[in-house]
Amino acid sequence: MCIISIINQKGGVGKTTNTIHIGAHFANTGNKVLLIDFDPQCDLSHGVGFDVSNDYYDVVNFLNGDEGLSFEEVQSNMWILPGNKYFVASLFQKNDLKNQLNALLGVFDYILIDCPPTTINHIDIVQGDLALLGSDYFLVPVEADEYPIKNLNVFLGSVFKLIEDNNLSLQFAGVFFSNVLVTKNAFQYYSNVLKESGIGEYLFTTFIRQDSKVQQAVKEGMTIFNYSPSCRASIDFKALGEELLKKIN
Repeated sequence: MCIISIINQKGGVGKTTNTIHIGAHFANTGNKVLLIDFDPQCDLSHGVGFDVSNDYYDVVNFLNGDEGLSFEEVQSNMWILPGNKYFVASLFQKNDLKNQLNALLGVFDYILIDCPPTTINHIDIVQGDLALLGSDYFLVPVEADEYPIKNLNVFLGSVFKLIEDNNLSLQFAGVFFSNVLVTKNAFQYYSNVLKESGIGEYLFTTFIRQDSKVQQAVKEGMTIFNYSPSCRASIDFKALGEELLKKIN
């Protein structure tokens, strides 16, 4: 079982969308996949068609170790642990997620955690801390824009300090560009910036192009592979999923 946190301190870089579609590709290739909604905004749950106001067994129940453990089926081979809008990370101990996930060994092949925008401050426990402390890998989506690129090294530094302070085996799967408008010069510019930086070796070859069909699929509570299997987003997410599998295996 491999646990991957999809995380960045910057909002709006596509964490939720990428979690759904990476997971869907893994599931489509025959793996058993669990998506965990770690964001109190519960966008991941909404994105796959679940209303968290209904009485689901959710992420807070799971962290508490409550009875009645169950997961909601999204599609063949893929399930979700829905979010909870009252999820407060500081109410839990730092290894609570890791301890609960240990009980799922042999049940799933991959677990993907959709994290909210997260600043790792090494003082207060936030959702990102819990997720990273329970993960094997972390994956960082980024947009080709000044602020996400400027803050990337700071964020990575805070994660590497968390790894060092807690003696974790957590590994950096890499960084990739999301929501790319290929006609803008900014993408090529910032791509070169990262390639020439200290994290260039971690930059994915694959990037996810903008595609209006992704948002249309979300409105229908569908994955892009079911909604429009031949569109450019489907092609990109399949390629990203394959590149990620090669990196972690």
